[in-house]
Amino acid sequence: MAAESGASTALVGPFTLRDVIVAVSVALLFLASVLPTAVVRGGGLNLWNSAGLVQLGLSILLPAAVLVLFVIRR
Repeated sequence: MAAESGASTALVGPFTLRDVIVAVSVALLFLASVLPTAVVRGGGLNLWNSAGLVQLGLSILLPAAVLVLFVIRR
């Protein structure tokens, strides 16, 4: 993916493949966090209303902060 000069090649707008993969991953994490866990635990809870703040922060908010920093960098 790197050009001959050593710089990364833009894939979508100013974003490289790494930036796009991080964005898609964060979008999938958000989607998975709002889906109910009825099949797994037998209830209608999701990550936003069933878990503590530490689990929410590590699994959703931290990757979202990384995505925001990637966007700011570009």
